[in-house]
Amino acid sequence: MRALVAILVVLSLAGAYAAGRYGRVSSLDLSTVESFRAALDDWDLLARSYRFNGFLQTLNADELVPALEALEAKRDWLAKEEVQNFLFAWARFDPAGALDWALSQNKYRRKTTVPAVMYSWGFHDPSAAQSALETLEESLVEEAAAQMIAGWTHGGDRAGAFSYVAAQPAGTARQKSLGALAAALAREGAESLILWVDTIPTSEAAGYRRVAFQQAAEALARVDPVRASHWIETHLESDYSGPALNAVALRWTEQDPEAALLWLSGLPASGTRAQALQKGVERWLKWDPKGAEAWLISVTPAEGLDQAVRTLVKRYARAEPSRAIGWAQRIQDPLTRELVTTGVGRTWFRRDPDAARAWLSESQLATSLQQAILQAPTPSDVEDDRRAEPVVADDEAA
Repeated sequence: MRALVAILVVLSLAGAYAAGRYGRVSSLDLSTVESFRAALDDWDLLARSYRFNGFLQTLNADELVPALEALEAKRDWLAKEEVQNFLFAWARFDPAGALDWALSQNKYRRKTTVPAVMYSWGFHDPSAAQSALETLEESLVEEAAAQMIAGWTHGGDRAGAFSYVAAQPAGTARQKSLGALAAALAREGAESLILWVDTIPTSEAAGYRRVAFQQAAEALARVDPVRASHWIETHLESDYSGPALNAVALRWTEQDPEAALLWLSGLPASGTRAQALQKGVERWLKWDPKGAEAWLISVTPAEGLDQAVRTLVKRYARAEPSRAIGWAQRIQDPLTRELVTTGVGRTWFRRDPDAARAWLSESQLATSLQQAILQAPTPSDVEDDRRAEPVVADDEAA
């Protein structure tokens, strides 16, 4: 009992100290450079952030020089986010000066300082930001443009941001811009993101809608994979759903692999579904192989899961061929099951005929299948084996 009382007293004193400390901090005038300097020296992260960002709310041209001097004196110890916040505040009233300072940093720091300025510039004055973007060296343009687009979108002029991105030529830069636009809209909710993509005119430049759909699906899958899956289902007949299906499969597998694979296995059979299933299972096997295998063993075999099972065949084909053949027997499509089993068995027989023959004699495989494995394959048979499961070819790794 005494110990409990002692603990309560300590906690009470600590709470009183914290309340007193933060009460004093919250009563300070945060708009002064002196408060900003104190923030830079304060390693209580909550108090530091409160004072640091409180000063930035009122930062103006008159305070810039002494504030920048204080910042630069502590530059090596600042968090990346602190510098970015300072630049965002600076760029509200002097974006050109903020950009000059960002460009004066070493090449590693420029990768974060320049985009930070361009985000703020895009937020407050996208027209001028576009002109500034054209002056940047090529290595900085893509990320700076992406951040400018994000700021532009959050700043309220969505129509302008949409038009700017749509007018960009196809390529990596436009893809990054679409990714930034999708991420910005995803933060506002699924409906804003979906409405944007679904209202893109089909007359837009070739491939634009496809890339926008893919970037939007991935952005939505990060925060709401179930909603993303429902959206994908309404576009399965389109010629641009494949990459988006892969993106959702990977993101959802990271969060709830069982739900993701069940959803994928229930979709209409197609090459894109098979590829997405394979990518999802491979991702799951990478970080939780026991869980992935246990789940595949626990569920009722179905044709929709055949591609997932083939991923397990691929995993064991070289190191444990008997185990790979066991997995192959769970494939539900008869022709695929036979081709995959024969391909694994023939490759095993070419490498270690005695072990393969001994295992087959004790196996429950049909006699015709055993004979197909043991017979000398024709060139056509070898090609069939490779198509059935390319990973087991002699010149490939497991």
